[in-house]
Amino acid sequence: MALRIRTVTMDCNDPDVMGRFWSQVTGREVVDHGQEDPYWALVDPERRDVTLLLQKVAENKRTKNRVHLDLHTPDLDAEVKRVMGLGARLVGRYEEDGEIWVWCEDPERNEFCIVQSGAT
Repeated sequence: MALRIRTVTMDCNDPDVMGRFWSQVTGREVVDHGQEDPYWALVDPERRDVTLLLQKVAENKRTKNRVHLDLHTPDLDAEVKRVMGLGARLVGRYEEDGEIWVWCEDPERNEFCIVQSGAT
């Protein structure tokens, strides 16, 4: 039997800021949480996709992420512009073997990529 990925957990210092950012980027809904709750869950409205869990931590990010999200879109330029308007930072644009992607950072400098895709 193989295990199924249901949740991706991301450490953050400010779950309020990060919850709003990632909710707007991915279209996920923030699940109700208490003031003292160190976790924010962002779920697919149709409950068919992976949950993004934000976990409040005291330490700051110091090095490059060992794991990051690749977000796919048929309209790369429009999505890059949109996430930049939400607070992301552009790191670089790349093309290799026919694939095009943009490397970005969220407001707490966690890396993610936006990838040009056909119809996905």
